[in-house]
Amino acid sequence: MHLVAKGKHVEAEEMQRRTLALREEALGKEHPDTLESMACIGQTLSAQKRYMEAEEMFQRALLIANHLGHLHRNQGKLVKAEKMHQRALDGYKRLVGSEHIWTLDTVENLALLYQSQSKLVEAEGMLQQVLGGYEKLVGREHRYTLHAVEKLGHLHRNQGKLVEAEQMFQRALDGYKELQGYEHISGPGISNNLRRLKACQVQRWIRGRRTDPGPG
Repeated sequence: MHLVAKGKHVEAEEMQRRTLALREEALGKEHPDTLESMACIGQTLSAQKRYMEAEEMFQRALLIANHLGHLHRNQGKLVKAEKMHQRALDGYKRLVGSEHIWTLDTVENLALLYQSQSKLVEAEGMLQQVLGGYEKLVGREHRYTLHAVEKLGHLHRNQGKLVEAEQMFQRALDGYKELQGYEHISGPGISNNLRRLKACQVQRWIRGRRTDPGPG
């Protein structure tokens, strides 16, 4: 970084690329130090106004960070997973802003991680952010938006908010029916979720009737 500060961007880039190659060989392409080298190269490219190359390098690093988050979550390493997804999220916010599809996808990754940890309030806030973002970017009936609606339905069901869950699943189902081909992919699963929800609501009503002493 001293070379960058002195304006010697070409020399800095050459050194950074050598460091990246060494780290990829010694540590692997997905090691945090390797990702840091990619980010440094991206900054140097940006300083040279080579913006497309810089974006490609940043996107490469952030994509790997997101994949690492998925890997750690599948391994049960939830602290590491959160760190990687948060790193990707912070990077995407700087690179493309808070309302870009890449950023929203990463917010969803974090929300699903929190949901798996039973941090349902945090997960709900993030999924609401994702839904609002997709509605603004691509509209209420786009498959990205409907996917977010469906995720919110699952979360509400886990929270015991059966009415809200039913509303989300019904909205998703209605939307998928309007998308050619998607009703065959997503429709049956959502229909099953709706049937299970209605069964849960009936069971809840029955339990309430059994515990209600009624008028004295």
